[in-house]
Amino acid sequence: MSKVQSVVFLKDKGWNVPKAEKWLRENNYKTSFYGKGVDRKFKNQLRYRQLAPSKFKDYITRKKRNGIMFIIGVK
Repeated sequence: MSKVQSVVFLKDKGWNVPKAEKWLRENNYKTSFYGKGVDRKFKNQLRYRQLAPSKFKDYITRKKRNGIMFIIGVK
């Protein structure tokens, strides 16, 4: 079984926090996880966790042309 663990927006494709959070709300994704909003671990990414990473054994990344990446956790 697989589920979206994180949604990542690439800044160099024009994404910023307000635009990303609007997209997340419109597409029924969370804008915060355990009270934490965007994860800015990488300079060019805005990462929004959807589920705890410890729930999965492996991950697959699906990239879209619009600068959104889905990190999909596989159990």
